Amino acid sequence: MASVADSVMGPIEALFDVFGLMDSVLARTIVGVGLGALYWFLLKPAHTLNEDGTVKPFKPLAGEDDDGTWFPWFFYPLLGGVLFGVFV
Repeated sequence: MASVADSVMGPIEALFDVFGLMDSVLARTIVGVGLGALYWFLLKPAHTLNEDGTVKPFKPLAGEDDDGTWFPWFFYPLLGGVLFGVFV
C-alpha cells in the first residue's frame, strides 16, 4: 500500500529523474536556488521591497530606523535550494 508521501513525492521525483536530477543533491540544490531566484525576480513580493523599489534589509541586521523584514529577498533562493536539495 502506497503512503501519502509516496503519492506526493513519487511524481515529483519522476519529473526530476527525467531531467537527470535524482543523481546529484548539488544539481537539485542549484535548480532550486535558480527557481527560487526566478520566483522573486518575476513576482517581486511586496514585503521584501521598500516604497522606492529597493530591497528591505533582514530585520535582525537592520538599524532601528530601517523597516526590515523577516523574509528578505535571499530567503526565496535559499528556500528553493533547501526544498529541492534536501526534501526531494
